[in-house]
Amino acid sequence: MNPVGRHTPVAHFGFCSRDELVGKALAPTVPTNPLKEEGPILRSHWILGGIPKEVILVRGLQALVYLGLLNWSASQAAEPLEGRVVPYRQAEVSAPVSSFLVDMKVQEGEFVKAGQPLAQLYSRLDELEMKRTKAVLERREFEAKGVKSLYDSRIIPEAKALEARIELDLARLNFETAAEQVRLRALLAPIDGLVVEHYREVGEAVQAAQRVLRIVDLSRLHILCRLRPEQAVLAAPGQKWPVRFPQLPEEPVFQAEVVFVDPCADASGLTRVKLLLQNPGGRVHGGFTALVECPPSDAPTSRHAPPANH
Repeated sequence: MNPVGRHTPVAHFGFCSRDELVGKALAPTVPTNPLKEEGPILRSHWILGGIPKEVILVRGLQALVYLGLLNWSASQAAEPLEGRVVPYRQAEVSAPVSSFLVDMKVQEGEFVKAGQPLAQLYSRLDELEMKRTKAVLERREFEAKGVKSLYDSRIIPEAKALEARIELDLARLNFETAAEQVRLRALLAPIDGLVVEHYREVGEAVQAAQRVLRIVDLSRLHILCRLRPEQAVLAAPGQKWPVRFPQLPEEPVFQAEVVFVDPCADASGLTRVKLLLQNPGGRVHGGFTALVECPPSDAPTSRHAPPANH
């Protein structure tokens, strides 16, 4: 245990000659265990300038690559990161066609299942058109059966039979088009979730692509935070990080899983990290502030390397 308090491992990668390592910048240098050979790699733990470091010598390069641990004060190590809680998924349901709203089937705060009807747009004219095209389709089907019988008996030429079959196909397409227009007037839930906002009320006109209501999935939550460079090198998908919420002081510490570490830092040098938190019972709300212990000192630091370009 670090006598100062918790220590946070921070990766430092650098190259220097053996003479520079032993006699100059990082002196005093005290090996704490003998070199361990791993093929062309020599590995050992040394005390460099009073700081424990893992030293790796690459044969033939006459260079040392070192990975160090910097000791932070207990107050710095204990300071959690602040993250923002957002829903795992959210969907703004929009009108696919221009019309006006005739029925709102769900209320704010109501839980819905994917595929459940949410609202209904005016569709009377489209329903009548669907009935008309259905009647035409039924007539074409009847005519096509009679034409086929006559063609099989070699009473009419093949051209007449082909014409009847084409007319039947066109009638079927017209009916399917009309039925699709009716279907577009019913707004369905794209995801399981909670209806949290109505943007339009019954009787109001809506334009195509204009939003009508919003649904959020709070069964799981994403926690978004940004890491300093020395923390980002330790973050890897699959790690479990402790999370607390000031809004829930009586709740135990939650565990969130790292699901994404942005490979590129932003203009300020911070790296975006996304964590996934299971939220059974919906105790944690979107918009909460998350205090993330990041990254734990014993967390694995390996990442998958990107495939090499040949």
